[in-house]
Amino acid sequence: MKRPAEMHQASIRLMQEQIQTYAYPAHYLVRRVSRAGTIRMFHKQILVNSTLLEDYMGLEEVDDGVSDMFFYFYHNGRYELQTNKIHDIVSMVPLSMRRVDHASRVQPISR
Repeated sequence: MKRPAEMHQASIRLMQEQIQTYAYPAHYLVRRVSRAGTIRMFHKQILVNSTLLEDYMGLEEVDDGVSDMFFYFYHNGRYELQTNKIHDIVSMVPLSMRRVDHASRVQPISR
């Protein structure tokens, strides 16, 4: 029945002063996310994500004017230079839209 503070032992491992930046492959275009959550691509400002502030993103060109966006090895979406828009992963996955008729499943209430 001891308190947690009485049982706690300090770790012998030292914490790094600063986490090393991820080394993107050489063919990636690397951009730093600003404090506003944006990156710049060819004089255009793109809103990426406010959770990635002051971190780096890698862009891999997959077609003329189309780049896949990565944060470390996570694929975040696809950027189109001409429209200056990002299509996220969810919008790239085809969804099957099946309509269900819920009204036909309801039974009338008997009195």
